[in-house]
Amino acid sequence: MVVHYFYPIFSLLRMVGTRPLFQQTPNLVLLNNALTQTNWDGPALTVDNWREVVFARLESIVWEQAIDDVRPFLAATKDLALLTCENVLQLLIFHR
Repeated sequence: MVVHYFYPIFSLLRMVGTRPLFQQTPNLVLLNNALTQTNWDGPALTVDNWREVVFARLESIVWEQAIDDVRPFLAATKDLALLTCENVLQLLIFHR
Protein backbone atom coordinates (compact mmCIF):
# COMPACT_ATOMS: atom_id res chain seq x y z
CA MET A 1 0.00 0.00 0.00
CA VAL A 2 1.34 3.42 -0.94
CA VAL A 3 0.87 6.11 1.68
CA HIS A 4 1.33 9.71 0.68
CA TYR A 5 2.29 12.05 3.48
CA PHE A 6 2.84 15.35 1.69
CA TYR A 7 -0.65 16.81 1.89
CA PRO A 8 -1.40 16.00 5.56
CA ILE A 9 2.02 17.18 6.73
CA PHE A 10 1.89 20.30 4.59
CA SER A 11 -1.64 21.10 5.82
CA LEU A 12 -0.64 20.64 9.44
CA LEU A 13 2.45 22.84 9.11
CA ARG A 14 0.51 25.50 7.21
CA MET A 15 -2.09 25.56 9.99
CA VAL A 16 0.64 25.87 12.62
CA GLY A 17 2.35 28.60 10.64
CA THR A 18 -0.75 30.75 10.34
CA ARG A 19 -1.85 30.62 13.97
CA PRO A 20 -0.82 28.70 17.07
CA LEU A 21 -2.08 25.13 16.81
CA PHE A 22 -2.97 24.73 20.45
CA GLN A 23 -4.96 27.94 20.52
CA GLN A 24 -7.32 26.64 17.88
CA THR A 25 -9.55 23.69 17.16
CA PRO A 26 -9.68 22.28 13.64
CA ASN A 27 -12.98 21.86 11.85
CA LEU A 28 -13.70 18.49 13.42
CA VAL A 29 -16.69 17.71 11.20
CA LEU A 30 -14.61 18.25 8.07
CA LEU A 31 -11.64 16.40 9.52
CA ASN A 32 -13.69 13.40 10.67
CA ASN A 33 -15.41 13.23 7.27
CA ALA A 34 -12.01 13.22 5.55
CA LEU A 35 -10.74 10.52 7.90
CA THR A 36 -13.81 8.39 7.18
CA GLN A 37 -13.21 8.75 3.42
CA THR A 38 -9.65 7.49 3.86
CA ASN A 39 -10.74 4.43 5.88
CA TRP A 40 -9.42 5.80 9.18
CA ASP A 41 -9.73 3.08 11.80
CA GLY A 42 -8.89 5.29 14.76
CA PRO A 43 -11.27 7.09 17.08
CA ALA A 44 -13.46 9.96 15.97
CA LEU A 45 -11.63 13.20 16.71
CA THR A 46 -13.04 15.43 19.41
CA VAL A 47 -12.06 18.67 21.09
CA ASP A 48 -10.57 16.55 23.88
CA ASN A 49 -8.54 14.02 21.85
CA TRP A 50 -7.45 15.52 18.53
CA ARG A 51 -4.07 16.77 19.80
CA GLU A 52 -3.09 13.37 21.16
CA VAL A 53 -4.22 11.66 17.96
CA VAL A 54 -2.11 14.08 15.87
CA PHE A 55 0.95 13.43 18.05
CA ALA A 56 0.48 9.66 17.82
CA ARG A 57 0.02 9.81 14.06
CA LEU A 58 3.14 11.92 13.61
CA GLU A 59 5.13 9.40 15.60
CA SER A 60 3.87 6.55 13.40
CA ILE A 61 4.88 8.14 10.07
CA VAL A 62 7.62 6.49 8.05
CA TRP A 63 9.64 9.69 7.76
CA GLU A 64 11.87 8.45 4.94
CA GLN A 65 8.73 7.93 2.84
CA ALA A 66 7.38 11.32 3.89
CA ILE A 67 10.61 12.94 2.73
CA ASP A 68 10.33 11.16 -0.62
CA ASP A 69 6.76 12.47 -0.97
CA VAL A 70 7.79 16.05 -0.16
CA ARG A 71 11.00 16.15 -2.23
CA PRO A 72 9.35 17.11 -5.57
CA PHE A 73 7.65 20.12 -3.97
CA LEU A 74 10.74 21.75 -2.47
CA ALA A 75 12.92 24.17 -4.37
CA ALA A 76 15.82 23.70 -1.95
CA THR A 77 16.45 20.05 -1.12
CA LYS A 78 18.55 21.10 1.88
CA ASP A 79 15.20 21.84 3.57
CA LEU A 80 14.48 18.10 3.63
CA ALA A 81 16.83 17.78 6.58
CA LEU A 82 14.33 19.80 8.61
CA LEU A 83 11.53 17.31 7.99
CA THR A 84 11.85 15.03 10.98
CA CYS A 85 9.37 13.80 13.54
CA GLU A 86 11.30 15.59 16.26
CA ASN A 87 11.19 18.94 14.44
CA VAL A 88 7.47 18.73 13.67
CA LEU A 89 6.66 17.70 17.26
CA GLN A 90 8.81 20.54 18.59
CA LEU A 91 6.96 22.98 16.37
CA LEU A 92 3.65 21.73 17.72
CA ILE A 93 4.85 21.80 21.32
CA PHE A 94 6.21 25.33 20.85
CA HIS A 95 2.73 26.50 19.92
CA ARG A 96 1.10 25.15 23.08
